[in-house]
Amino acid sequence: MATTRAQRHPADPRRNESQASIARVWHAWAAAANADDYERYVSREVIPGYVGMPGFLGAFYHRRDDGDEVEFLVITRWESFDAIIAFAGAEQPARTTIPQKAADMLLRCDTQATHYEDIPIAWPEGFVVR
Repeated sequence: MATTRAQRHPADPRRNESQASIARVWHAWAAAANADDYERYVSREVIPGYVGMPGFLGAFYHRRDDGDEVEFLVITRWESFDAIIAFAGAEQPARTTIPQKAADMLLRCDTQATHYEDIPIAWPEGFVVR
């Protein structure tokens, strides 16, 4: 049975490195009482700490209030899977490492990130993604 593009590991040499970056996705949940503090910490200290790391392209940080809990979705973008390995380590590149300060504010979080190959979109001329 042939391996499809979707089944290939991001480091697979058959993948076209020139066209796709990698999104690293993970979730965290905080009690509503801690959510604002956690949001400030990640926005002001964690994500800015990635700036300047080789291969880091940016991040999206999302929040969803759900009663007593608040869910956070973090998506970081990297030039390649090699850049993720340099960031997270070759042994377990999907493992998430949560600083103790953040862990103290959370109820739980993903212990593994999920990696996705970015798919370029042909936007209409003049359209700006915001």
